[in-house]
Amino acid sequence: MYYRRKIVLALLDAFGNNLSNIFFQKILFLFCQNQSEPVYNFVPYKYGPFSFQSYRDRRTMIKYGQLANNYNWSKITSSNFINQITKDDQLIISNLKRRFYNFSNSDILDFVYQNYPKYAVKSELNKTRKVNLNSRVDNTNNKLVFFTIGYEGLSIDSFLKKLMDNEIYLICDVRKNPISMKYGFSKNELKNLLKRIKVEYIHIPELGIDSKKRENLNTPQDYFLLFSDYEKNYLPNRSNQLKTLKDYLFQHRRIAITCFESDYKFCHRHKISEALEKNKDWNIPIIHL
Repeated sequence: MYYRRKIVLALLDAFGNNLSNIFFQKILFLFCQNQSEPVYNFVPYKYGPFSFQSYRDRRTMIKYGQLANNYNWSKITSSNFINQITKDDQLIISNLKRRFYNFSNSDILDFVYQNYPKYAVKSELNKTRKVNLNSRVDNTNNKLVFFTIGYEGLSIDSFLKKLMDNEIYLICDVRKNPISMKYGFSKNELKNLLKRIKVEYIHIPELGIDSKKRENLNTPQDYFLLFSDYEKNYLPNRSNQLKTLKDYLFQHRRIAITCFESDYKFCHRHKISEALEKNKDWNIPIIHL
């Protein structure tokens, strides 16, 4: 079992084995805020901080008979998980239990919104919460910026939060084959999750590189040869797709192309951005996230 799922079950052990969706998401969020390396990441969402990955894990734990298939987070396995996590994490849970065990949904929402206002920016409950709305970070940035981002090493929640933090309104997927074993990053999953945070998705497979060409890339020289070939023999035939990117940029103002590699220098997206920069009228900043 993944360690993060043990944390979920240990939290439920500490809080009576049954928590509402709202309360559980907030207590899991507070737990992760106390970790040096959080087991879950969160995005600002309808009711404050939310982890899509935790809900994916919830479905898996229901499948394996650890959680009940109902609206709440209800632990049904008899195993105790407190002793299966680290001492540091046990201490975090103990402190959370002491402070928040008797809180209502409303109480914990108020606490999170007041202490973590940037996670309340998308909340549908702000009008009824005791949060200082003047402290919210909810600016609409309309400045033209072209971004590139790779999802290597990111959870789907940390990926989505990067998009939200940078106010990106459109993701252009430049993978030839947009399939991933990692939750959230295959085409349909990614498109649906982006829609939930009001970010549009398009796929431009013509700008991708065939997977066979990416085999046996072991040295910087291998990457150099691959990208030189892509730049000289492939991109010149993709002027329509490059123009499409430019058109989307002026339409949406802040867009990002995405692929796998975290380091843009080891991804073909840096050649796409360089090709755009070669346009004589291009004076738009390019940011590699």
